[in-house]
Amino acid sequence: DPVVREAAPIAVFNGSKVVGAAQAEAEKLEAASYTIETYGNAPAGNYAHYTLYQIGSGNAGTAKKLQQKYGVKIKTGKPPVTVNGKVRFVLILGPEPKTTDKTAN
Repeated sequence: DPVVREAAPIAVFNGSKVVGAAQAEAEKLEAASYTIETYGNAPAGNYAHYTLYQIGSGNAGTAKKLQQKYGVKIKTGKPPVTVNGKVRFVLILGPEPKTTDKTAN
């Protein structure tokens, strides 16, 4: 499993209004053999449901699995959070997408 082999450290940040969301997601990722470096709250902002950043290069297996898991493309560039030098991926959780279900009256 490339996720286990690469052991790329991930930081998870909560950009939603749901208390404990980053910790809960970090625990799910750890249970799925991902390496969690840290988790916490993202600065206030308007975030997509999932935003994924890669810091540096390499870790192609982990990058592919994270993109598949969250259905997003990895962003390169500086994430809006400060992380230590070990972190290779930053996941920011935003609010649940608004549903457009017309039957919910």
